[in-house]
Amino acid sequence: MRKFALGSNDLKALPSMRSVPGRYSPRGTKCRALHVLFDRVAARQAGLTLYGSVRQMEQHAAKLMPKKLEQCESQRLLRRQRDATVSRQPRCGDEFDGHSSNPKRFMGVVRAP
Repeated sequence: MRKFALGSNDLKALPSMRSVPGRYSPRGTKCRALHVLFDRVAARQAGLTLYGSVRQMEQHAAKLMPKKLEQCESQRLLRRQRDATVSRQPRCGDEFDGHSSNPKRFMGVVRAP
């Protein structure tokens, strides 16, 4: 999770669940992708444990973002040279966009056996 400067190894220890493809918004926008959803409170606590303070965690996350944007740009240029497809830049900040077409906004959490 970018906001808490956690890597993939850190995320393995966090509580998570996978989404089920379906329609989650009032507009009926279909979400085909499977998403792994993490407990935000546990992720924040893991970041604080790893970096010691909120300030250190935010500073580390701020240092990582330019590197990720640079990697994305170099991958985009390589793809453009290879097959002329355009990839998206990584998201910055919160994923909530304030629009009802965002399927993550409406995903419910249920218990399943």
